[in-house]
Amino acid sequence: MSATAGLWIHLQSALLALCLAARLSGPRPWPRAWRQATAPLALGLGLLPLGGLDLSAQALPYTGFLSLTSLLLLTDCAGRRLAGMGLLPTLDRRLLLGSAAALGLALYPATLGLGRWDPYGLGLSGAALPLALGGAAALAWWRGHQVAALLLLAVLWAWLLGLGESQSLWDYLIDPWLILYAIPWAMAPAVGRRHPPL
Repeated sequence: MSATAGLWIHLQSALLALCLAARLSGPRPWPRAWRQATAPLALGLGLLPLGGLDLSAQALPYTGFLSLTSLLLLTDCAGRRLAGMGLLPTLDRRLLLGSAAALGLALYPATLGLGRWDPYGLGLSGAALPLALGGAAALAWWRGHQVAALLLLAVLWAWLLGLGESQSLWDYLIDPWLILYAIPWAMAPAVGRRHPPL
């Protein structure tokens, strides 16, 4: 495992721990001392050894490598809880979750063999998907969604530099956990419910 992949694992486990703690603690704001201690504590917990591996590596078989989109959404969640401000404007968050839901519905059934064509292969080679993501980034920037545009560019660069473990561009953009959250989130208004909080 590369050094950047190891950092990726520790970052995602810390963000998951922070968001889980925020969710379990209820809506009341945390005391300032708690907010200052939680991020270092979450990062430190991931490094604790357990059975020959640290806690972050122990959690990896259950979480897998989360996409950059998931990491951004988790960072936004933690930032809102710890600092009272997130990275994502509401429209950008809705755009990312709605796009993830649509991509998941299009990509994963075909990947599981429910069609003759497997779009997952587009993420492994060729210029079609990178060009599409570059075009989507330009369109998002033009439409005023700068954070979403920067995320798409970060996804492209992370894939080009091989910062994660996967060779597929799709895995830098979306992941199964994101899809499992995004599809019910996107369908909530159709059944008469409001979008759930992140």
